[in-house]
Amino acid sequence: MSKIDFAFLVHPRHIEDIYIQYPLLRFLNRKFLSFLIQFMRPVVGPCIYGGLDIDGNPVNGRLIIVPLTAHQMLQDKDYAKNKVIDAVTLSNKLGARIIGLGALTSSVTNGGTAVLSKKGHAIITSGNSLTVSTTFKDVKYIIEKRKISGPIAIVGATGSIGRALSLLFSNSEEINNNLILIGKTPSRVDELMGSLIGLRGDIRASVDINEISDADIILICTSAHDAVVHGYMVKSGVVIYDVTQPKNTSKELQHRKDITYIDGGYISAPESIYIKANIGLPPQALFSCLSETILLSKEKIDYPGVTEKIDLDYVNRIGLLAKKYNFNTYYITHNG
Repeated sequence: MSKIDFAFLVHPRHIEDIYIQYPLLRFLNRKFLSFLIQFMRPVVGPCIYGGLDIDGNPVNGRLIIVPLTAHQMLQDKDYAKNKVIDAVTLSNKLGARIIGLGALTSSVTNGGTAVLSKKGHAIITSGNSLTVSTTFKDVKYIIEKRKISGPIAIVGATGSIGRALSLLFSNSEEINNNLILIGKTPSRVDELMGSLIGLRGDIRASVDINEISDADIILICTSAHDAVVHGYMVKSGVVIYDVTQPKNTSKELQHRKDITYIDGGYISAPESIYIKANIGLPPQALFSCLSETILLSKEKIDYPGVTEKIDLDYVNRIGLLAKKYNFNTYYITHNG
């Protein structure tokens, strides 16, 4: 197998993803297949290829599949972490200079910090910085277009993406909406609030997710294998912007007629880039984290490396690089 420029680690969100990719496995029932995949090693998946108009040089990468569902990833994080380490080792053998962590492969490795000793000469990226950049721009546009003046809630505010967005909204001179920050662990909520002292006085934080009932716009940035936000928690007319994979909002909420549900976390890719697989992406769209991996493989920029907290200066730089290569905002609006 020829060497690649980058590898992007993915895992099935649920068993249905495996059936879509490998239809012949449908003869195996769900429980048996769930049991079986736990003993499989990471495998080399489909190619990601094409060219970028700005330089004409080909994109040359591979998906590396970690054979655990989202539920299994979070059920035993240590086991999942070791699977991700195996996938990083496999990526190194393929010659990848950039290794991107997709979906929960980032969460179970503490944003990638737990696999740094196995990366060799490669750069590890969670891809979260481009997700932050596009989400902030999208939500800012939505607030201005719809003239939303009520509170903004961030669910998962103490995580990597949520914390960075909390800082951006707290520092923004153009967005004056009150903020409701929701985290799961009291100590981490307190730490986040401590980092926001002096920025603005209209912030409240809580471990009670029901606090989002007051919000006019809700950002979902959690890392769960299933829904954490349900219809009874939100008011009519709310705008929900969900960047999670798998989705952490209930199916009922995604299809309610009296709210606007936005499936975010995507990038509109240049037409020349192609993935030879069905990984649940809309037409001509890429996950933001995958897009960041591709961009880092194209240009050497001042990359701060994987850390627990996102570098906001780097968020701005990767946003500008995305603009340079024509990686644009892409989100899907349901209802509203």
